Amino acid sequence: MKTTDLIPYENNPRNNDGAIQFVANSDKDTFVNGIEDHLDVQSAMDYYCLCYADCGLDGLGKNMTIGTFDMIRWIFGAYDLDCTWLLYWNGGKFVPADYRCPEDYQENANLLFDKFEQYMTKRLKANYFRLRKGPLSEANIMRHFERYISEIGSERYADDLVAYPGIPQGSTNNINQIRAAVRDRLAYVD
Repeated sequence: MKTTDLIPYENNPRNNDGAIQFVANSDKDTFVNGIEDHLDVQSAMDYYCLCYADCGLDGLGKNMTIGTFDMIRWIFGAYDLDCTWLLYWNGGKFVPADYRCPEDYQENANLLFDKFEQYMTKRLKANYFRLRKGPLSEANIMRHFERYISEIGSERYADDLVAYPGIPQGSTNNINQIRAAVRDRLAYVD
């Protein structure tokens, strides 16, 4: 199968609510022993670790994708990462690096992630520190930002600010701010 074969939850013709009911109704032992039957736990934990690390203020509720290849096991993915690396949801300010996850987040009530934290704490922490050695390392994150920014070019960013002078944080939301946010946020989460 290809990733294009992935069917988003809202487009699922069977609209299988088995995973939702399982999470809602399971006690600790049932959850730990059965969650793999309903979702790709690795992708869910990776996604949660990303939201925690990047301070994804609205990522724990509305800005995630959940899809399936088989209508049974669900896979998590990121979507619309506009509220990350300390940028507030409306772009009007920056939040501190010690912004608490999920307590201070815009989307702060997610039973699945609550149960991961309560019932699978050691596995979740081990997963985070595994990611920190690779995908969530400061060097890897900055390499991706720097490559993306260089592809656009500083002239285009300057043109954008001239064309749209009302962009919130336009003069301060730059590679230096991102570098400091990544460094400070990862130090806090670690």
